[in-house]
Amino acid sequence: IQERFMTFMNFSQKKGEDIAEMALKQLNDWKIPFSDCRGQGYDNGSNMSGIHNGVQAVLRRDNEAALYSPCACHSLNLCGSYAAQCCPEVVTFFGMVQKLYVFFSASPQRWEILQKQLGSSLHGMSGTRWSERVTAVRPVAAHGELILKAIEAVDDLTLTPEATIELESLQGYFSSFISILMGSIWIKVLSAIDERNKILQT
Repeated sequence: IQERFMTFMNFSQKKGEDIAEMALKQLNDWKIPFSDCRGQGYDNGSNMSGIHNGVQAVLRRDNEAALYSPCACHSLNLCGSYAAQCCPEVVTFFGMVQKLYVFFSASPQRWEILQKQLGSSLHGMSGTRWSERVTAVRPVAAHGELILKAIEAVDDLTLTPEATIELESLQGYFSSFISILMGSIWIKVLSAIDERNKILQT
């Protein structure tokens, strides 16, 4: 078995039947018989994986041997996403981690203060790739005290009223016990997800 990249296609339709029709037409143009297909792999979006009208179901009507296998990495990301959505404290934690990144990255002066205190950068969080959230949480979990020092240093700048309120909110949250607890828990969870993701991708 050899895996080859074939093409990117610009396609605006979202229904499973339309996507399946486009894929079959392209295979036909390349003179690749779909009857030889023995597997399909997509993410877990209903238009791709749906058992009635998803691409995989539509294509299986033409070739029952084209078995569908969901993307394991996407399934793992969904596990992390659903686990986090179950707990308001976790939703707040990730929201504050993103808010921290946005606050410091919004100003070169603030970013410079952060890097001087922290010795490294903060990272924004991906909404879909949960394995990448580990890079956003790692500095927060490892350098909480230094982040607080950076927040205190920014407090000496001339800030707008909105930025001052935001800074107070960040200072209050990242000096709280719940922030330390969430950081300690989620760095372990996200590291495990990241390791498994890398294994799945190999």
